[in-house]
Amino acid sequence: MERLTRQDFKKLKDMPGDRIEVDLDKQFTKDEFEKIKLGFRSHDMDQRWNILYEDNLLYIHRSWTGHCIFIGTVKGNQDCTGHLSHLTINGDGTQYQRVDTNEDVNTMLMIVGSHLIERVRDK
Repeated sequence: MERLTRQDFKKLKDMPGDRIEVDLDKQFTKDEFEKIKLGFRSHDMDQRWNILYEDNLLYIHRSWTGHCIFIGTVKGNQDCTGHLSHLTINGDGTQYQRVDTNEDVNTMLMIVGSHLIERVRDK
């Protein structure tokens, strides 16, 4: 599987100025980080997310609208593992219906787990 680039997606929109910033400390194994860097492209209406990793940032967009919902700062370590140190959350209620910050973080980690690490959406 090849790593996706911005050109692989038709409509990716920038995140609006209304944002929530959260510092995190989540480690990924070498294998997990390699999968994260590949990204994910939805193939049908049931797959809700398009995901792109570039320049140490993991962009998670809604596939139907192109709205950017999450931007995670994920940098590689010397041992080739990955570290998620920061999350930016879309605070525009017309684009993303938030519950609270903890739920937003859990949602982002669930998307990373299911779409990138476990890749259940590819099966």
